[in-house]
Amino acid sequence: MKKLLFIILGLLTIGVVAYLLTNTSFLQGKFAVLGGNEAQTYATEAAQYAVTAEDHAANAQYSANAASSYQVTAPECLSLVMLPDDYILDASVATVEDITLELSIVGSIDTWTGTIAMQSTGTGTFSSMSNAAGRSTIVNTTYSGGAAGDRIAALIVEESEACSDTLKITQAAPGDDDGDGVNNLDDKCPNYVPTGADTDGDGCTDDTDGDGVDDDNDLCINKAPKGPDTDGDGCTDPVVITDTDGDGVDDDNDLCPDEDATGQDTDLDGCIDPVVDPVVDPGPVEGDCTHPFGDVAPGYWGEGYICDAYEETIVSGKTSTIFDPDASVTKAEFLKMALRVAGYSSADATGSEEFVDVSSSDWYYPWVRIAEQLDVLKITDSFFNPNIPITRADATVMLVRIAGETLYGWTEDDIPFYDVSSSNDFAYAILIAYADGVIEGYLDGSFGPYNYITRAEAVTIVLRATDAWFQ
Repeated sequence: MKKLLFIILGLLTIGVVAYLLTNTSFLQGKFAVLGGNEAQTYATEAAQYAVTAEDHAANAQYSANAASSYQVTAPECLSLVMLPDDYILDASVATVEDITLELSIVGSIDTWTGTIAMQSTGTGTFSSMSNAAGRSTIVNTTYSGGAAGDRIAALIVEESEACSDTLKITQAAPGDDDGDGVNNLDDKCPNYVPTGADTDGDGCTDDTDGDGVDDDNDLCINKAPKGPDTDGDGCTDPVVITDTDGDGVDDDNDLCPDEDATGQDTDLDGCIDPVVDPVVDPGPVEGDCTHPFGDVAPGYWGEGYICDAYEETIVSGKTSTIFDPDASVTKAEFLKMALRVAGYSSADATGSEEFVDVSSSDWYYPWVRIAEQLDVLKITDSFFNPNIPITRADATVMLVRIAGETLYGWTEDDIPFYDVSSSNDFAYAILIAYADGVIEGYLDGSFGPYNYITRAEAVTIVLRATDAWFQ
């Protein structure tokens, strides 16, 4: 039974193989027939394309022949002219203010039919144009708010009449009115040529002392003002003296500023002299001293000091016979007296001098230089005021500074005069001089610090200072 099954299966397998081989050959034959038919179709279409290509080539040749016979005519371009054809800004002006632009249309015909358009490369604007379209030969507009470097273009907006014109805005070079080589915009002194050096090129003479006033206009060229300079002359303003009551004593030193001293005012305090002796201790008159002054009578309180000062050549008379003991003393005169008794001479003048009102030709010039060297004056502005009268307080301060005397630890209670307070900057000097017997007050208990010191008083205190400080 098993053998029979194996036989049947073997026959079936052989049959299937034979069938497959037979059908494969058939399919191959079928595909061969189809491929041949398709190839024939492609060949036919290719032939047709070749014919079409020949037709196109013929058409192209025809078109080329036709094009070669045409005459090309360019459209007529009218000439557009814009005035101004150049625009230069003033050197001192930064922006354009209403440039008037006039556009003329020039061509073979008298009129035109296009429309004009305006353009700018800057930020300026155009006004509306008159006759901007239509048959006209002139068109006006304005350009505002532009700047140097802008380029303006005018165009006819019409393809058959496409024309344009342009102008460029430039900045003019600034002038040099005074001819000093510095243009007007950079010249800080545009109305004159510097007479000295101008190293910074600002058109002004250099400002040597740096006070803001150039050397050409600086009356104090080598030093800056130490106080107000309201007139701009490079110098500290002079001290203005006010005398309200017109008695010849300025208000700062007038103890009676609202009362004209119609009587005797020997101490120049602006008040009529009280009936008191001027000095508590007049000082003795030495028997061997002689003087030629007829106005210094025997028994006069200051005769001894005047006589000694004259003999020691510390002071001379107003004339050969007049001393004028009650006259005031100027700052320069007292400075010389004080320095003389301190042992200085004009040959010692080595310090600097920085005062507007002191020059090398003045007789007091060397004495001021010595005082500056000693730092005696301590003046905050540029004026020494050598010829104004010196007060009793200022004379005392000057003398104490020359002597180099100082005082510490004093109080209001130490001051012996009712008209001197601890708030006065001269109080310390008065205390020192009083304690050392150099100065004295009046019998009424006052010192009179703002009174002008007299010639008799001045020689008295400088001689006392000799004994107290300059031995």
